[in-house]
Amino acid sequence: LRCELQRELGSGHVLTGQALTAVARCSLCDDVVFRVDASDTFAIVHLTWSSHPEAPGWPYTELFPDVAAVESAVAHHEH
Repeated sequence: LRCELQRELGSGHVLTGQALTAVARCSLCDDVVFRVDASDTFAIVHLTWSSHPEAPGWPYTELFPDVAAVESAVAHHEH
């Protein structure tokens, strides 16, 4: 999952250059929760599975300041 994300990130994406760890994946869609290792923040990323850098705005990413915020988002996740 991390390798696919790295292939999709274009220059200027908020996660470009960040050390990331995949921690969860939705089995019904292409959303993956990544921990941003340097800051212990989290991101939910909608992978495109294109295997190449995407246009600005993709892969779609939402950032969360802590584990409680990402847990709340996951609990209310719609597919």
